[in-house]
Amino acid sequence: MGLRKPFLLFIILPVFLGFTTCGIDEYFYLPQISQGTESATGVKIMLPSISSNFYYASSYVIFYKIYLSNAIHETTINISLFNDISTHLVNDWNNLRRFVDSTTTSIPARSDFFDRGYYELQFQTSNLLRVTPGTTPSRNMEIIFNPAEPAEILMDNVSQGNILRNDSFEHSPNADFLSSDELRSNENAGKGNVYNHDVAALESTGTALYAYVSMFILTSGTNPTSFNPIFSKPTHLGVFLLRS
Repeated sequence: MGLRKPFLLFIILPVFLGFTTCGIDEYFYLPQISQGTESATGVKIMLPSISSNFYYASSYVIFYKIYLSNAIHETTINISLFNDISTHLVNDWNNLRRFVDSTTTSIPARSDFFDRGYYELQFQTSNLLRVTPGTTPSRNMEIIFNPAEPAEILMDNVSQGNILRNDSFEHSPNADFLSSDELRSNENAGKGNVYNHDVAALESTGTALYAYVSMFILTSGTNPTSFNPIFSKPTHLGVFLLRS
């Protein structure tokens, strides 16, 4: 019996060292952005500076989707109103909320948004949300949905132009976030049509009375070992009525 203990240690020690020195991938994650302040006409949120420890971070990214509706809500929109606006909105939220929840470890891939019809927001100002870890300071971002004007984005209270719909498909009538008959047409909505892949149609036929947009913001970067894109947990910016 006395001879077995050293022999067992001789076997276990190399195996343990093997697990601690190879075969276990390093886990790279990115920080989730704190919740902003929503209103009926937009959202304000602080984009924090990113530590050099997250050297693989490259930018913030916003995913959005437009929902057609016959319900009008001109106040700050909370979750209790989602079903009244669109069942598509409810279904998407129920699928994506697990990523938003800071108490879970679920991290999304780009496909989790794209497969549900969410697209990456674009801007008139190039590289607007790009960051250099350890260098780029924190900034206050605001998105405003004004009546009769395209939605715009401000950084530290300075306008950076309009926010724009993704350019990977045709838009009807254009790339601005403004409500119009063309945007609210069921015939133009959805990935199966020529136009407006970023729009969820009404459950009924015809032209909707209103349109809303839902947005999520994430930190994005590149895994330095696999070189695959990675994201933080998303923060829901809110749901907003598009103005005519």
